[in-house]
Amino acid sequence: MVCLSILKESGMDTARISTRRFVIAVGIVAAIESVLLIVAASEWFAGRPGFSALAATGAARITAIAALLLLFYPRPEGLAAIGLAAGRLQGGIRAGLIWSSTFGLIAGAGALALTAFGIDALALVRVGLPTETGRVIQFMVVGGLVAPIAEELFFRGVIYGYFRSRLMPAFGKTGIAWAVVVSTLLFVTAHGIRGGLPLTQIIGGFVFCIAYERSKSLAAPIIIHSLGNTALFSLSLLAR
Repeated sequence: MVCLSILKESGMDTARISTRRFVIAVGIVAAIESVLLIVAASEWFAGRPGFSALAATGAARITAIAALLLLFYPRPEGLAAIGLAAGRLQGGIRAGLIWSSTFGLIAGAGALALTAFGIDALALVRVGLPTETGRVIQFMVVGGLVAPIAEELFFRGVIYGYFRSRLMPAFGKTGIAWAVVVSTLLFVTAHGIRGGLPLTQIIGGFVFCIAYERSKSLAAPIIIHSLGNTALFSLSLLAR
């Protein structure tokens, strides 16, 4: 009910994504990810020590970003269809910074509370980082900037935007909620489920959708996602 009330107040007005563009976008991303998996698998089986899965992932994400922007930019609705209307960007950036600051304060207060009870808060969010300085920087750039942009363009801009535009006219705010659920489920699945509830991805998926819905700009979830990842990586680096 809380989620529905939040969505009810928003009234996002991005342009409608056509089914044809949606199918093409999904096909492009699926093809890029398939090539990435094939290349990574072949290099792993060949045992080539110079191969960098992180660099390959970064290249794949940059390719996806470029492909999605080129797919929507020439259309009449332009980038507004995926939440990147020029007139909304400033407000989206501001909203993203406000949301990020708020979550940072909440996370900090939660960490202090856990520490007071003798619980290592950093252990709950620690991320495995490379050991070499160069690869750590590469990890930060790919995971903290490139990947969040690519993921928000696809999962919130394309997936959420498409299902919202199809379900909301028929079911109202309940349709919007279902669009949130569908896009978040796909987002979580894409990250892989490895032994345990992927709580970070589940919460992130819902937060990113709601931030997009309320701000009417994809800039908001991009900033929240990017700063959130960077904060997790930085804390993990300090905790080593």
